[in-house]
Amino acid sequence: MAQGSLVAVRGNAELDANPALMGGLVQATSVPPTAKEEPMLLQIVAYQNGLWEKAKREKIKHENRMIMNLRAKNSEYEPEVLAAIQATMGPNHKPTYMGITSTKCRAGKSWIRDYLFQPGFGNEPWDIQATPIPELPAVVQEKLFAETTNWVKQQALEFFGMTGQLPDESLMDEVLQALMPEAETRLESMIRESADTAAKKMRRKIADQFAEGGWEEALRDCVDDLVDIGTMILKGPVFTRSPVVVQEINPETGEYEPRVEDRIIQTYKRVNPLLFYPSPDASKNSLPWSFEKVRLTRKNLSDLRGQPGFNTEYINEVLREYEQKGLVEWTNVDQPKANVEGRTLGVLETELTTPWNSRGPLRVGCSSNGACPPRSWTTLTRNTTSSPGRSSTGSSRRC
Repeated sequence: MAQGSLVAVRGNAELDANPALMGGLVQATSVPPTAKEEPMLLQIVAYQNGLWEKAKREKIKHENRMIMNLRAKNSEYEPEVLAAIQATMGPNHKPTYMGITSTKCRAGKSWIRDYLFQPGFGNEPWDIQATPIPELPAVVQEKLFAETTNWVKQQALEFFGMTGQLPDESLMDEVLQALMPEAETRLESMIRESADTAAKKMRRKIADQFAEGGWEEALRDCVDDLVDIGTMILKGPVFTRSPVVVQEINPETGEYEPRVEDRIIQTYKRVNPLLFYPSPDASKNSLPWSFEKVRLTRKNLSDLRGQPGFNTEYINEVLREYEQKGLVEWTNVDQPKANVEGRTLGVLETELTTPWNSRGPLRVGCSSNGACPPRSWTTLTRNTTSSPGRSSTGSSRRC
């Protein structure tokens, strides 16, 4: 068995010495799906490892700036500046750092939160409105057009009833032509009113989804990153299965009784900018691909076994490897980040593993001339989640 692979490899000499093995290989239709997927998985591993290394290298200069900002907020000198001061004043000298930055950070966070989070429904820092020329569903447009047509007919009948004239073809055309501008204005007004009503209903629905998914709480957390680091990342919607308490009427007693049921809701969360690795060519309008370094316990990972979209065999392999030597992906920013947070960076960090969550197209199935058509890969996990491999070998485990 090749290391880091789940596909059995047999040599020609072994097959010649034991023909029974060939019989097992002939029955290719009965091989497990993971064995069939292995060639493509190897391409995915190689391609994503290359992107991951590229993203890490590109982000080094941004990580240094973020760490500098955090040190300034914590009233700490840069290591080289502190070393230069202590070289002159003595190794035990602790220079004073004026805490102006931290004061400004606290004031900035207060100003932003006061502006964004106004009390009361309708004062949210977002809105939804219909476009100047809204497009409604065909059924709604047909209904409004029929109402306008009936209004035109009613106006024409009232005109002939008031004048006592008999409607002939030429007079009817004149009346309809006179009513046409008002009818068009009326139709436009009805379309606009219908679109505004739909927008208000959609706004209330979005507000309810944001409230259930913790959007405002996540945005509040992001404000800290915006002021302290200069970058904030709000991730969502992420569809999460969550227990919800519902009230139902018991037909026997006629009273409401609580019941817990699992629902899939849209959730939102703050992503630590130090753990987010975008593609080097990302811009404010485009994010071709990205990596997020996430933290999972063994229980978190174990709970994914048997869930749709997750490969139980690969999850078991990740758990076995963690038992042997831990499974943590170290990056350049880990130690400085732990220092500014006042933490001691351990080798295994309790039971945490640090896979990365990759988003973006994958290039698999490359031909001999190097042409690699982009494809989306969702067989293993919903978000192509990968656990890190050993940096010395470049191997990787997919769960």
